[in-house]
Amino acid sequence: MASRLKVSEWIEILNNHKLTTEKVFEVLQTLYSFPGHEAASSQIGAAIGIAGKSDGPVNRRVAAYAKRNAATGNCRVEFTRRVDGSLQYWDFFFSGRRQGGLFFWKLRPELRKALESVGVEKVELSNTP
Repeated sequence: MASRLKVSEWIEILNNHKLTTEKVFEVLQTLYSFPGHEAASSQIGAAIGIAGKSDGPVNRRVAAYAKRNAATGNCRVEFTRRVDGSLQYWDFFFSGRRQGGLFFWKLRPELRKALESVGVEKVELSNTP
């Protein structure tokens, strides 16, 4: 199981612009804007204007963000291992569920509260499938 960070740890990470780049914040802010703070990566990608198959670029942003957090050594970061031994990065930030052929991410409560603490604002979701 992936590490669970405290709200205060998330706030520190969100305020560190070397870790939380604009592109990553865009993903988090967009997911925050969906009802229930839940969406598939393809929906997030469409909402931020990534053309074509948008889940890959979003997934890569999330994985890179997870790896940057782990590389700092400033917080306890552990990732879930899949059956094949590879690391699952998304569940550091989100819970997940499969529905109708899509896999939905939902912001973890601590990360949601930290986003609110740093002043995240909902964005207009006009390009969502």
